[in-house]
Amino acid sequence: MEYLFVGIGGFLGAISRYGLSQVVHANFSGFHIPLGTITVNVLGAFLLSFLLTANYYKLNLPAHTILLLGTGFLGAFTTFSTFTHETLTIFEQSVVKGIFYICIMLIASYGSAVSGYFIGKAIG
Repeated sequence: MEYLFVGIGGFLGAISRYGLSQVVHANFSGFHIPLGTITVNVLGAFLLSFLLTANYYKLNLPAHTILLLGTGFLGAFTTFSTFTHETLTIFEQSVVKGIFYICIMLIASYGSAVSGYFIGKAIG
């Protein structure tokens, strides 16, 4: 049964990631870095940190809910593999752009995770 929750969440997370990335790329195509990937990773880092922290301090959600939302949905929503592939592609164009992309992704993702942690803790 656990695999079903992860699978359903993963399906929904993957199609949500694809859809949001497409919307961001379509509306911000003038940028020279993949804003769609940054958007899903930053949002996913915030949501996972918030969910797990709020759950630890207050919510006490059932394990299957964490599997569905955390492992499944947010695990599939965020994408480290796309980030690494895009980084390699950008490095082929420009080392400076590649380093810039890595820095933006890491700072924004960790910053949003820290924000999610403190907001989740404040709820508890």
